[in-house]
Amino acid sequence: MHRTLVGLALTVLLAAGLTTTASAALRLVIRDPEGVVAPGTLLTATSSNASFKAATGTVDCENTLVPATLSNNGEVIDKSIASEALSFGDYEGITGACATSAAGPTDVTWSGFNWTIEYRASGKVTITGSLKKVLATITFLAVEPPHNTMTWEADKKLAATIVVGSTGHPAPLELAMHEQGFRIPKKICGIECIYPRELTLSGSWTLTDANGALSAESVR
Repeated sequence: MHRTLVGLALTVLLAAGLTTTASAALRLVIRDPEGVVAPGTLLTATSSNASFKAATGTVDCENTLVPATLSNNGEVIDKSIASEALSFGDYEGITGACATSAAGPTDVTWSGFNWTIEYRASGKVTITGSLKKVLATITFLAVEPPHNTMTWEADKKLAATIVVGSTGHPAPLELAMHEQGFRIPKKICGIECIYPRELTLSGSWTLTDANGALSAESVR
């Protein structure tokens, strides 16, 4: 009887240990060329191919920058906070102008700050505006005001992905976004709205800090 109880106890302890080990969530560690990036560090996500797509054409910016301050590192969810984002180009020689496939130069501005950017060791990334919405305003410079500007809001949290290296083998921290939806709220633009009601945003961003390119690895 004593041996049976001891054996049972050992079995329970072993099972508990295995369960704890198996359920230990992976943590994400962000690094730069100098080592682990400290909270409070400014990270900059840079894209040269961010593009809005609609049924009527595209809006393409040569540069889209999202600077964000790292809140924590080495956790199950690492977060950074962005208080601004910039999209700009030099289309048709106009400083700051982004291109369109059909409507001439445009000015693209962002709002809904602060944005919370969450990174996970699974490779999932989410971007949430301060009121749960990320907003993009596009002004069509070739069209006479005041009817040359419109704001689209993200359908939900913007989703993206990153590649995460294994422990000791960090992978370059590059964010990829594919066809994330934006729409014009009905209360802003009625039945006779001249703008496409829906846009999708796609692009890729590389992340850097003052020391250079960032990388990411998963650890337990």
